[in-house]
Amino acid sequence: MDILNNDFSFGSVFLAIIIQFIIFFGFYLILKIVKSHSKNRFIQKIKYFDLLPILTIFFIKYLTTNQHGYSLLPYVILIWSIFGIALLFMITKNYKELILSRFWLVFWRFGDLLLGFSWLFSIIYRIIKVL
Repeated sequence: MDILNNDFSFGSVFLAIIIQFIIFFGFYLILKIVKSHSKNRFIQKIKYFDLLPILTIFFIKYLTTNQHGYSLLPYVILIWSIFGIALLFMITKNYKELILSRFWLVFWRFGDLLLGFSWLFSIIYRIIKVL
């Protein structure tokens, strides 16, 4: 089976979207079980939405890859990187020093939003392309 095949039918796109939602739900259940059985403070502080970019990167790549192997993912990562550079400049300008804890929190939460909206856009894009 060719993963870069662009000949998706509506049924296969719908099935891919359902499988992605099942993976999201399974990921949530696994995280909940690990957090309930772990006494490690770091694991207890992990939030579900902070781990979503890991999955959405793969899902965006799968949904938007065309027959030539090109995807929407590099553009999303480029926007996220430009935001990170701008955020570094803003934090150092406002606080006169680089506060990494503030940077990583805002950078990663922006990534949650950006990748979530990009994933939804990828779903809409793929459905429109199939119709």
